[in-house]
Amino acid sequence: MINQGNALPTGRQEKVANHLKELTAEFLGRENNRTSLITV
Repeated sequence: MINQGNALPTGRQEKVANHLKELTAEFLGRENNRTSLITV
């Protein structure tokens, strides 16, 4: 990831981004309840 004038240093930014991905995956896994969340 390239730090483009963001307030967070690159290392911390990557940690925050990875943590956010983990929380998102956890949330989707919990809310999914074995049914598709995406419909076409």
